[in-house]
Amino acid sequence: MFINLSESFLSQGFVLTQQVMPDMKTVHLNGQDYRIAEDQLITVTASCLEKGKALLQVNGILNVELFCDRCLAPVKRGIRIDFEQEVYAPDTVPPGWNADEQVFMEGSQLDITALINSEIVMNWPPKILCREDCKGICTICGRNLNEGECGCDPFVPDVRMAAIKELFLANKEV
Repeated sequence: MFINLSESFLSQGFVLTQQVMPDMKTVHLNGQDYRIAEDQLITVTASCLEKGKALLQVNGILNVELFCDRCLAPVKRGIRIDFEQEVYAPDTVPPGWNADEQVFMEGSQLDITALINSEIVMNWPPKILCREDCKGICTICGRNLNEGECGCDPFVPDVRMAAIKELFLANKEV
């Protein structure tokens, strides 16, 4: 989805504000697709600072369906889009300006999907939990321990002690 910002580069003080609904249904991250749970309006504001230069502000929240890192239960999380940056018209880019600073711009067109996708990646939660006291899943049978105990023996022997255990078993008389 593209938004034309050409008017925002023409006269100082001009402000363009639009509410857009991103046309993206999923977010692709680390080889996995995450579904956007519901359509949300994102506010895009472009304010002309001077001829050929505008301040771009993008704000909103996208609810994404994720999975708990411990028990794999589905979780909805709101990921905040809060972006602000100066952008330049194609013919007024100052010398020394890094073109990578506005990769979401194609001429005077703002690629809102690319910008939102990069903001989601930047604001991705480091740890996703269904609740703070999530017990996870049983490492033996795979049951979700939040739903109740499974009865499996949770003892996991220390692999560093395996050699000593073999020595004891080898010297034991039967």
